[in-house]
Amino acid sequence: MLGTAVGLVNTYIVGHLGAAAFLLVEPLLRLFTTEPAVIAQGPQAVRGTALIEPPLAWYFVFSGALRGAGDTRFVLLAQGASIWPVRLPLAFRLGLTFNMGLGGV
Repeated sequence: MLGTAVGLVNTYIVGHLGAAAFLLVEPLLRLFTTEPAVIAQGPQAVRGTALIEPPLAWYFVFSGALRGAGDTRFVLLAQGASIWPVRLPLAFRLGLTFNMGLGGV
């Protein structure tokens, strides 16, 4: 029950930070770079990342709880199963095969 409460609070905080990043993307990028190419392509990456932050907040809380309880094997296998056979080939296909560039990755 405490894990769910922490997950909700974390999702609320991270969701609001993600919304701020989504809405204030250009000023945020200009804090870190003056390169026109980065500022032109950066909003895709920042907005895409901002949209996936709330589910990641849940993942971080619950994977941390499992690791704290000593169940490191499941977390390792779940993360490995999502990165290697799913995210990596999908990023390759969308970014390079379908020529979607940074937005596809």
